[in-house]
Amino acid sequence: QYFVVQQTEDGGYIVGGSATFYGREHDDAYLMKTDSAGNLLWEQNFGGSEREWAGWVEQTADGGYVIAGTTGSSGSGGLDVYLIKTDAHGSVEWGETFGGTADDGGFAVRQTSDGGYIVTGSTYSHGKGDRDVYLIKTDSEGNLEWEKTFGGNGADGGWRLEQAIDGGFIVAGATDSPEVFY
Repeated sequence: QYFVVQQTEDGGYIVGGSATFYGREHDDAYLMKTDSAGNLLWEQNFGGSEREWAGWVEQTADGGYVIAGTTGSSGSGGLDVYLIKTDAHGSVEWGETFGGTADDGGFAVRQTSDGGYIVTGSTYSHGKGDRDVYLIKTDSEGNLEWEKTFGGNGADGGWRLEQAIDGGFIVAGATDSPEVFY
């Protein structure tokens, strides 16, 4: 399953999602790079004994890639946000997980003006409601700088984000918490 495709600096494409590989019981996060005509240049999978998937991928300033997704194989329990940084050929430079003992997931990531990363998704582990928007800021090596939650008593989640001109962040998502509008 493919969840995201982005054009890369060289005119090709980077595709992220999940795939089940021979001999594996669960999906792994999957990354595929093509040239401008769609010919496969390389592919990589990332995962452990449980299910993983890539919710978003984008090219970084150094020509590598950053992936925001979800992992069931590592972290604090349940599902956790999975942040992976690769080089230009998809080899892992580092990977980090974020979340708590309940289910959490990463749906979008952007490299920030300071070289770090901002991730949004959803969390059942933190916040005040059923599920809340989860916003995570890391440094350039994936080390947590801060995390915030937003939402009400219903199910809320962050789907996309951008860094604003003033250095802050804009998150778009969904809410089932009518009280957040009052």
